[in-house]
Amino acid sequence: MVSDLEIARQFYEGDLQLTVAEVPLHYYYNYEQTLGLSGIDPLYMSADLGRPAAQSFNDDGLWYQLKKNMQLHVITGANLSEKNRQRHVCFDRDCLEQVLMRAQNQHVKYKIRREKPLNFLVKDYQGRVIEMSEISN
Repeated sequence: MVSDLEIARQFYEGDLQLTVAEVPLHYYYNYEQTLGLSGIDPLYMSADLGRPAAQSFNDDGLWYQLKKNMQLHVITGANLSEKNRQRHVCFDRDCLEQVLMRAQNQHVKYKIRREKPLNFLVKDYQGRVIEMSEISN
């Protein structure tokens, strides 16, 4: 979850140069439905299933490929943190570590604030501070 989807898009696609991923089918259909074992769940009926899958910026957020079997799905919902820092909240430590490694590889300025749960700051090329924070269990 991020506080501003457009700033997140600029950061992930521009600064980190992440590869845009296709929206996985299980996002629209649950696992059994992808196997053809049951009818469409009414929960998914409101989704516009006809839109192109590879769009990175849409109502469902942003999708990026981190590793072969790991995608980053970015949605809105996080609040601005202290000092109006743009905030990224992540539930998956492996995913967050991949973002940190990408920031290091792209020479994006960063500062690790805490290891457990993982929390670090990055500064994008426009000078905005973005907080990356793992949600602890």
